[in-house]
Formats: sequence, structure tokens, C-alpha cells
Amino acid sequence: MELKLTTKQFRRLLDMAYIGNWILNSARGDDRFQDYDQVQHLLFQKAEEEGLDALTLRLGPVCMPSPAYINGGIHDAIADYEDAIFFRILAEELARRDMDDVPIDESNMEELHQRMDAYMEEFELHGTDHVMVETEENLDVKCPARNRAGHFDDKAVGGSFMNDPYEPIWGRWA
Repeated sequence: MELKLTTKQFRRLLDMAYIGNWILNSARGDDRFQDYDQVQHLLFQKAEEEGLDALTLRLGPVCMPSPAYINGGIHDAIADYEDAIFFRILAEELARRDMDDVPIDESNMEELHQRMDAYMEEFELHGTDHVMVETEENLDVKCPARNRAGHFDDKAVGGSFMNDPYEPIWGRWA
């Protein structure tokens, strides 16, 4: 097979291969998809052959991404993707939970999207600073800020009680 690319196009192909391999293999430990590692190796070997030495590191017979390549911004792109996906998944999971995990169809799709949009707006403003996991330990604490449904009510304590996000909420009434 022959593929003709400009140097710029080849560089984009390297980035796509590296990002794809990272997504597929970075969390797999010893259970990596070796065939993707081999394709990445072949592409970086071709980069070396084409004079793109700054992007490659040869370790014996293996040609891999150089530290300059790895530290040159590719992981910023991966982190941006991971953040976007994390917040979208979290927003959808929370919205579905708020809707009692009913099956989503045409009749409630708009509600799901509105709830997701509200969560995404919160995440854009505050990240996860206002996310709190309620455990059995902190649910049993007598808390004047809990309404009958068991949800926190800021007005019951005179405003937001997330002034110090690092202070355990249940410790204030213990």
C-alpha cells in the first residue's frame, strides 16, 4: 500500500495515531492492544526515516514518540478531550438520576437535555467544586439545612454552605 501525504498531513496522522493509541491503551496496563502499538511504532519509524528526528526516540529496534513530542502539547489535547467527555457523561448521568432513570424517548428527551445543560453550566462555572457525595455516615447527621426530602437547603443556614468546599459538610453540625 502506498499513501502520499505532505509533511504536515503526516504530522497530523502521527498525532491521530498517538491519541488513538493513548485512548485505547493508556489504562490497560499489561493487557494492551499490541497491534495498535505496532502501527504507532511503524508511523514513528517512518517519521524518523523522513527526517522528523525531533519527534522520535529509538530504543533498540523500537521507534517511539520522543519526550519533545510527548511534552509538545499532545497531552493537552488529550486532557481537553477527557475533561469534555467527563463532564458530559457526568451531566447525563446526574440528569438521568434526577429523572429516576426512566427510559429516554421523544417524550422526555427535551427534559434530559435541559437538565444536562443546567449541569454543564454549573460545571463550566465551578468544575466539581459543588459536587458532594452523600454517604450513610453524613446522611445520618442531624442537619438543620436538610429539607424533608433529605436535600440541603442553603436558606436554612443563611446562604451557601459551600463557603469552604474543603470542610466536611457533616462536621458543622456534629
